[in-house]
Amino acid sequence: MGSMVSGLADAVFGVVEGVGLSSDTVARYGKCCEVVVEFCDRWDFDALPAGVVDEFVACQQERARRGEIGRNRRNALVKTARMTLELQRTGEVAWRVMSPGAGLSERSCEVLEQFAAAAGLDVAPGSVRLLAGEIRHFLVYLDRIGRGALGAVTVDDVGRFMAEMAPKRPAGIGNVVWSLKRFFAFLNAAGLSPESVDSSEVIDIYC
Repeated sequence: MGSMVSGLADAVFGVVEGVGLSSDTVARYGKCCEVVVEFCDRWDFDALPAGVVDEFVACQQERARRGEIGRNRRNALVKTARMTLELQRTGEVAWRVMSPGAGLSERSCEVLEQFAAAAGLDVAPGSVRLLAGEIRHFLVYLDRIGRGALGAVTVDDVGRFMAEMAPKRPAGIGNVVWSLKRFFAFLNAAGLSPESVDSSEVIDIYC
């Protein structure tokens, strides 16, 4: 009971370990693999037909609705279950960037997930969505201009991004500025902040 699913989950975890994610992200997906196996064991499923995955997804969505898990945790759990199903169906599976990271590099997607998770500790879910949306635009911009490392970002990069966003925000760029200030504060706390940009300076860049 559950041995087949356990073997599939181990294989999925091996894929996660091999794509260069941070140790925290790898550990998070390891826990997600355990949850998938435990779910199947609890309901006596020894395989993962699509219907079982649908039940698992519905269960995680309900947990998120009740506030038991956050959005990022829910997304990671759903992604893990779907990767496990893909492996069972095809015999192979590949890591893919999940929404809201579509259009981002793998590293930028990981940073966005970590930022949203950190923001969720002290702001409401709606504010987390706003922050993640604005920073997603910023990370897409950095990928587009070839800033492969956050440590290489300059004040000029931030200023040009805000200038690019201004015409798209006729009511003002207050949310953009707020999001960038929080993002650079997060980077500083995580030891990822570019030396040339300080969160306290962001509000002055576009003035």
